Amino acid sequence: MAFVILVTSGHPFSTVPGNLFYYLLVPSSLMLYYRLSKKKNLWQKNILTYIFLLFVFLVVSSFIINFNINNFGTNIKFLLVISFSYLFCLSIPFYLFSKYYIRTLKVISIISLLGYYILNFTSLNLPLATFKNINDVEYYNGIFFFAIKSFAGGYDNIGIDRNIGTFWEPGLFATFILIAIILELWNKNKTSKLTILIFLITLYTTKSTYGYLMLVPISFELLTKVLNKRFSFSLTIFLITIVVFLNYKLNDFISWLVQINPRLFSKLIDESNSFNARIESPLTNLRIFENNYLFGAGLGNTENLFSNMTIGAQTSTSTYFLAAFGFLGIAYTLLFIYGILSYKEVNLSSRLVFLIIILTQINKEPHIYFTTTFIFMFYFLINTRNRRSYVYK
Repeated sequence: MAFVILVTSGHPFSTVPGNLFYYLLVPSSLMLYYRLSKKKNLWQKNILTYIFLLFVFLVVSSFIINFNINNFGTNIKFLLVISFSYLFCLSIPFYLFSKYYIRTLKVISIISLLGYYILNFTSLNLPLATFKNINDVEYYNGIFFFAIKSFAGGYDNIGIDRNIGTFWEPGLFATFILIAIILELWNKNKTSKLTILIFLITLYTTKSTYGYLMLVPISFELLTKVLNKRFSFSLTIFLITIVVFLNYKLNDFISWLVQINPRLFSKLIDESNSFNARIESPLTNLRIFENNYLFGAGLGNTENLFSNMTIGAQTSTSTYFLAAFGFLGIAYTLLFIYGILSYKEVNLSSRLVFLIIILTQINKEPHIYFTTTFIFMFYFLINTRNRRSYVYK
């Protein structure tokens, strides 16, 4: 199961021609068979089932109304992603998933650090095969770790100095590490300092501006873990104050960061392709939504309209679902907010930190077909009615 989730959550192989997502048929069928053979209720009357059926309805209705027959495979891929995620969350308790999520990211981090060290600080010539994805990015294939050999068109044509683990780009790897750090801090037992250290070192090697900035809210989580719980409310107020302050002093803060490390933080103000794309993407999605606000343009067809309207990349998942499914597509974002903020096993400041990381990430990278993202959404929705859903037993 871990391998299946990994290759359908931002793995480099998922960006090459072909469709790994159809492999979700096998584990989904096995989980379905298990539940039926054990006579376990498949359609429980709870929010998780209703939300799953809502997504199915959105896919089917937008497909039929737009007569989206040319994108039939894209719609099936999405149905496989949400079906697998739904069945997985029914079959595996959250504490068990969290436990093995942390262990998996820890193994990936250790292996990637070894590969990163060899590629960047030794003269060893590893016999690594290479492959290119649909965006003409060339990767070294280390099977258990990957590295970017070159980018298309020579753009910033240096890749091996940024650790990507088993993901298609370093910022995505940084996000999964940040989530692992939070889950480790949520551990009801003693938090492993060694595990946190491994994650922090790995995060540093990603050289992800986003990852570094997210260490600010993560630091509040660390303080909450160390200090008495009665200080958590004060930390929450302090965090909100910092966010409001940065909103008014953002330019000054960015200028300060650029002075500290121009290479790392200059892209926050540079008119780079990446920066422009992340502005253009949501605006383009909203223009598509404006013309398809009732039922959306449909999965697949939205990508076609998007590519005809801009040469930029799709980065905003929240606005993509608005464009694809119409006004009900807002449910994707609202469900994350509701589910995470309703998770009563941790304090409010911890929930806010996790929410900031999730909302930031899904709107800087396309998570449309990420099983891990939907699994987290479904787990938090389950936890709104289940008080025994702690990370570790």
